[in-house]
Amino acid sequence: MKNGQRSKTSIYIGIPNMGEIETELSIRLLEWQQNRHYHIFLRTPAYIRPIPAARNQIVADFLQTDFEFLLMNDSDVVPPPDILDLAGFRKDIISPLIFVRKDNDVPPMLLKKNDEGELTIMKKFELNSLYEVDAVGTGCIMIHQRVFYHLEKPYFKYRMTPDGKLDLGEDFDFCERAKARNLKVFAHTGYIAKHFGKIDLSWVGMNLLK
Repeated sequence: MKNGQRSKTSIYIGIPNMGEIETELSIRLLEWQQNRHYHIFLRTPAYIRPIPAARNQIVADFLQTDFEFLLMNDSDVVPPPDILDLAGFRKDIISPLIFVRKDNDVPPMLLKKNDEGELTIMKKFELNSLYEVDAVGTGCIMIHQRVFYHLEKPYFKYRMTPDGKLDLGEDFDFCERAKARNLKVFAHTGYIAKHFGKIDLSWVGMNLLK
């Protein structure tokens, strides 16, 4: 473990999906259920649309339990085997390093605000490091239960412009509202999640950084 001794921490795992889960992720789910170092509960609600509604249903179910952490993981993302160890950092919100496809690029979902207050992607960072950031994606994200007691419902929602266009995705909106309540967002680049389209985007993104 990268941050010291493990403890018997309770982690609720929610997988929003449309009826399909990446094969490697299915194997990871079986591994998690056999993990003796954490108290695990797994929920895979399917066919809830749009995606913010699926995330909110997972949160609602999570808050009906006394589990301490929520790990929300999309069905096309395969986190590393030791992803549960992120709980040991005891952060409000923490994410592994994950890459996405955007236009003709594959950027990491590590975002900081520039001098104009705009979210910009961190292109320069060290591996095996913990960073406080302003926003991360929700493809794989660990959230402490206390976060939801500081935020208004719905926890996840699209931010729209007055003329009905998408202004901000539910992931960045969630992080911005959390930051506004003095909650902190982190990413650990020592944990790298695979993100599948037709290829593993983490492989592409890591090679573009070289």
